Amino acid sequence: MPEEHFIAEMQKLRKYAEDKELNLTHTFKGSGGKPNGIISKPRFKTALGMAFHQFQLTEEFISACALRYGTGPPDIHGGGYQEVLWRTFVIELRISIDNPTPPNPPNPFDPRIAAAMSEMRQIAEDSGLAMVHAMQGAGGQPTGVIAKQKFFMAMTSLLFTNYHFSQTLLNDVALIYANTKGPPDLRLGGYQEVLWRQFVIDIRKVPLPSAPVDDDD
Repeated sequence: MPEEHFIAEMQKLRKYAEDKELNLTHTFKGSGGKPNGIISKPRFKTALGMAFHQFQLTEEFISACALRYGTGPPDIHGGGYQEVLWRTFVIELRISIDNPTPPNPPNPFDPRIAAAMSEMRQIAEDSGLAMVHAMQGAGGQPTGVIAKQKFFMAMTSLLFTNYHFSQTLLNDVALIYANTKGPPDLRLGGYQEVLWRQFVIDIRKVPLPSAPVDDDD
């Protein structure tokens, strides 16, 4: 497949994945993807078809992905390699080939908040959380704004139910993502509304923790 065609298909795939809130890490792990980021080529193709079953994937594009991200011993029957770097595929799909520089982590964050958001991202990916759906279900508006108390409820009761939030951490996150154009919160400080959509976008950008997070402790 010509490079320009491959890039165009990857861009379409990225938009589809974002619109549908696909958790590709969860899909590939469920299809036999190993923690080291490797999966057999047949399982990679199956997982790709499952994740994008409503998207018109061509066999040419699937084969091009398997070849581009191929690894391991040569596939003497099908060509290319017997294994695929599924995690590399997911990462490159997220950051988009047309913008190969990964987005910067949210700023300004002190190490405490950066670590907490990294852990939340790990939980979200491992659990397949649909964060947009949860925020909207808690009262998040299409404009990306949500009342602060509803934001707290979504975080603690709908999304990260086993995460050990402190009120200080919740308040700090709400302040970082405060809708500064909205009314001030004279009782609790800060503002009465939170930019929930920007929070969700930034959660997807932060680096994953170096060690797995156990959210059941």
